[in-house]
Amino acid sequence: MLTKRDQQYIESEVQIIGKYLQQEAGPGMGKFSEITQHVYISNWAGSCNPNYLKDKDIELVICTSKDRKSNDELNLYNTMRIKQTYIPISDNQNDNITRFFEHFYEILYNSILEEKHILVHCETGASSSVSMVLYYLLKRYYLTNFGKKATIDQELMSPRSFKLKEILTYVKGRRTCVDPNLGFITQLLTAEMFLKKQMTAIYDSKLAEEKKKELQREKKDANERVKSREKKGKKDKKVTFIDDIEDIEELSLDSTE
Repeated sequence: MLTKRDQQYIESEVQIIGKYLQQEAGPGMGKFSEITQHVYISNWAGSCNPNYLKDKDIELVICTSKDRKSNDELNLYNTMRIKQTYIPISDNQNDNITRFFEHFYEILYNSILEEKHILVHCETGASSSVSMVLYYLLKRYYLTNFGKKATIDQELMSPRSFKLKEILTYVKGRRTCVDPNLGFITQLLTAEMFLKKQMTAIYDSKLAEEKKKELQREKKDANERVKSREKKGKKDKKVTFIDDIEDIEELSLDSTE
């Protein structure tokens, strides 16, 4: 659950990203933009361009829209043996896209593992499709970097330190028309805050486990020290045996008296 302070951090970051998007608007909605290896973003028209689809060897199209493809468009995909799936989002800042984050992540992640070429698109290729790809990249960033160094872990867990703008800047460098609405930006930042909390829980659990192991080691060492002392004490106890013949004779004489 987010605290009021968490929400204040998010609102402040939304304003920063909003200004950035206004200043860095650019063209290129219809082209295929390679965001990472295997992942492309385009608009609706581009998603139905057979030349683009063939050139990029697209095998899966993820449509982030509540609108459906026409029969002609679906026939094109069937002819080219391209699979398609829908993520029903409307490009409205009040639409709840958070509910689709994990579903989209699993589809994209598994497709990349299979080395498929994937096209993600919405109507413009600038907002809803971009937002979903941003979540994927954001989660991959946290999962990939967490646990590398303590300094990085502390940065990732800090509620004041957001990575969304950094990732958004990267994506915008690959596709200049990127312009997700601020409602989606807010939801992405909220998701990032929860990722931070998950990382913090993992970090705390790891520390607790390490402390538990340390206590077990200390207990084991203490037990070994006790056993060592007990063993040494047994060795220190002396038992006198009469092995000398003269001693036996003396004892015999003494007994006759």
